[in-house]
Parts: sequence; structure tokens; C-alpha cells
Amino acid sequence: MSIQETLSQIEALSAQSEKLNGYTNVLAELVKGNDTAGLSACIDSILNESVGLAISRPALAQLVGLVDKVTGHEARATAVKYALERISPRVTSFEEQDSQLREKLADIYEAENDNEAAASILQTIPLESGQRNISEEFKLNIYVRILRNLLEVGDTVAADTYLNRAQMLIHTTSDKVTQLHFKLAQARILDSKRQFLAAAAKYHELSYVTDIADEERLHCLGASITCAVLAPAGPQRSRILSTLYKDDRSQQISTFSILEKMFLDRLIDPAEVAAFAETLSEHQKALLADGTTVLSRAVLEHNVLAATHLYHTIRISELASLLGVDSAKAEAYCSTMIEQGRLMGMIDQVDGIISFEVSEEAGGPEIRRWDSGIQSLAEAVEGCASELVRVAPEWVAQKLIEGRYQGCPGIACNP
Repeated sequence: MSIQETLSQIEALSAQSEKLNGYTNVLAELVKGNDTAGLSACIDSILNESVGLAISRPALAQLVGLVDKVTGHEARATAVKYALERISPRVTSFEEQDSQLREKLADIYEAENDNEAAASILQTIPLESGQRNISEEFKLNIYVRILRNLLEVGDTVAADTYLNRAQMLIHTTSDKVTQLHFKLAQARILDSKRQFLAAAAKYHELSYVTDIADEERLHCLGASITCAVLAPAGPQRSRILSTLYKDDRSQQISTFSILEKMFLDRLIDPAEVAAFAETLSEHQKALLADGTTVLSRAVLEHNVLAATHLYHTIRISELASLLGVDSAKAEAYCSTMIEQGRLMGMIDQVDGIISFEVSEEAGGPEIRRWDSGIQSLAEAVEGCASELVRVAPEWVAQKLIEGRYQGCPGIACNP
């Protein structure tokens, strides 16, 4: 018996339960046989206006559940596209099934790495409807999927729009996978918008998430180091550089050497800059308005700050020679950094001299001497305590017990 004859017999059945069972069985057989032509004929029959919605809706739901079993991406896509095309004139009657089929089609595109098509089909899913109840978590999942696909094709402008929408709903989910995808998208968009300090902090946060594989966590740490290096020089970057430098895992990252030089306020030579530039993404290599790159500007500003640890006063011409730029550009960079509060100093344009004052917040010699003094004091106290334990262990134990029972604030542990 042909498929058309079988479908005609099902349409002629009077009992709704028998008709639905008939469609269910036919769909299962067609999927098993990978018969896309038969599936198209069955979809036509299901959506025939003579077949009531009480049958059409659950029958389409059966198709949604079975379509993943169709062998081959092309055959599966053909079946889903045909169903969407046939639903289109009556979409208000089949909103739920239409939405589910669009998700299935997006799955197929993602499996084929056609992220642009996946994003486009996901964007057509209606998320506001008077016909069905759409949860906030469902909306969030769709926004995050669109975000991920748009970022894969480099469309960060459109992705930023969906990030803002997802931002309003991220609190509605406790799903860790969704939260991780959102945070990663957030970091990537901050990176693409050249908000490198915020991106570095977000990547570093992700590098500690235990639900991510070790390799991916190291990748996030490397991305954090890259963003920190590219960030504008100043106190805020000094803090994130310090955090990254003190992270024991950073030494496993290939860009650790430039991180170390920046943290220790050492001058960076052109060869190291060129090697680091090879690791950058395309958007991180883009030219700025003045013809420089983000990296060259970041390194030049860093070298200005490094120079403040070598000189209290320096001629502009000598600083320009040190930085590898002309005097006008050296003066312009210094004046901009002073104006923005990222460099403390004064420019004497008459004599062509720059006088530096290193901010304690930026980690200058004063704060470092203070830190060193605190460390020395703590080591001396620890040494005294160790010597007391060695010479008079019973006396120390007795004092600890007395301190504990008398509420001594200086005793924080048991003997």
C-alpha cells in the first residue's frame, strides 16, 4: 500500500484516538526508513484543514520528537524546513510546534557549524505571545544561544544587543551551563569593545570555575592576561596585573614573560611586542584613530610608567628616544596620561622636561617599601614565636590556654 493510500485511510477514520495513533505509527515508520518524501506527504495530511487541531497539534509534536532520528543533517533539515513552510500560513494555530521545529533546525545548523544560519533561525522564534505561556528561562536560553552563534561569526554588535536582553533575565536561572555561556559571552563582548580591564577580570573569574575543563580554564586565564596587557596603563591595570602575576597557573601561559615585565615595571623591547602580537585576535590588532594599534599604545604607555621608576626628571627628547617615538608623540602621551590621572607628573614645555611623581596606588617605590616593611615585621614576629616554642614549649602551651579562657583577642587557635 502506498503512503498516500495509508494517509487517506487515516483521514477517513472517525475516532480521533485512532486517527492520532495512525499518524504516530506512520511517522515512526517513515523516520525509521528515512523517507523524507513520505514525511512531506504525512505533514501535508496532518496539516489538512479537514484534520482538526486536536489531531494536528499532537501529531506535529510527535514529528518534533522523532525528527532527530532522521539520518543525515540534510535529510533532517529538509523535513523540518518543509514542516515550517507548511505551518507558516496557520502559524497562530501551531505556535508551540513552530517554535520547537525552529529550535531543531538551529540544532542542525549548529552541528554543521553554520552559526550564521543558526542565529538567523533562532531570531525568528516568537518570544512574546498571547497563545502560549513563554517562561523567562526559555527566553534566556534562546538569547544565550543567539549570542553564542553571533559571536562565532564575529557579529559583536548584534551580539551586544542580545547580551543586554539576557542580562535582564540571567537571574531567573540556576542552570550552571547557561550561566557559564552567558559569562563567557559577556567577557568576549567586553574584549571586542576594547573594555580590556573588565574583560580581563571576567576571564580571570571564569578561569576558576571548576565545571570547566582544565584546558578551557587555562585558555580563559591566557585571555585574561592578554586583555590585561592591552588595557590602558594605570593603577587599575596594575591591580589586575598583580592578581594575574601572583596566580601560580600564569607561568604555564606562553605570554607570561610580558606579564612579568609589565608587573615588575620593566621596559619592554620591540621584539617582545612583535612576538606577543602574533598571539592576538584580529579585533585586537585593529588600528586606532592615530594610526597605532591597541598593543603598541598599551606598551608605549607602560614604558612611560616604567620610565618613572628610573627617572624623576627627564628631557622629553630623551624619553622619546627611550620609547622609540618622536618628541611630540611622547609629550602627547604623557600629557594625556597625566590628564586622565594615570600618571602623576608635570611637563615643563619651556625647558622640555618632564618631572614624575609615582603614585602609591600605582605600586610605586613608597608602597613597595611599606609592603616590604610589613613583610619583614611579620617574619620577625613569626621567628620570635618559633623560638619561644622551641625554648619553652610548656610555657607557650600554658599561655595559649590562659589566653583562650580569658578571651585574649590575640589568640586565634587552640594549643
